[in-house]
Amino acid sequence: MSLFPVWPAQGRVIIWYLSMVGLGLLGLFFSVVILRHIIFGSVWLFTHGTHHFWLLPNLTEDVGFFDSFKPLYSFEYCGEEEQTDEEEEEEQEKEQDEEQEGEAEGETGEGEEQEKDTEDGDNSENHQSEEITEEESRTEDDATDE
Repeated sequence: MSLFPVWPAQGRVIIWYLSMVGLGLLGLFFSVVILRHIIFGSVWLFTHGTHHFWLLPNLTEDVGFFDSFKPLYSFEYCGEEEQTDEEEEEEQEKEQDEEQEGEAEGETGEGEEQEKDTEDGDNSENHQSEEITEEESRTEDDATDE
């Protein structure tokens, strides 16, 4: 039970109108969200996933009220970009350089072994320094006990 029947008739009418406005705004919000997903899906489907078009991209993001409507739309091309001849030549040169470096390391075969040895050497030095600090702390504790 509520005290709504006790309210004056004019108060009940005002509350009814406010609730209808609130429901209308909520319905408008959900309609825009559904519409923007339909538009995105149709553009994405017709372009085979290479174009992403969003109407009101910040509408459901965690931003302020006015920032939800900025920008009005966003568009992103997600397909393969065409490369210029210069970019293709640069990529080919990089691949050739990498192949030459790989062949040079493969001939010697010592590069990887040396790296592993240095890593192991560094670890053993760290263990030795830890042992020394523990021993030093023990001798200091013994000196303070006497």
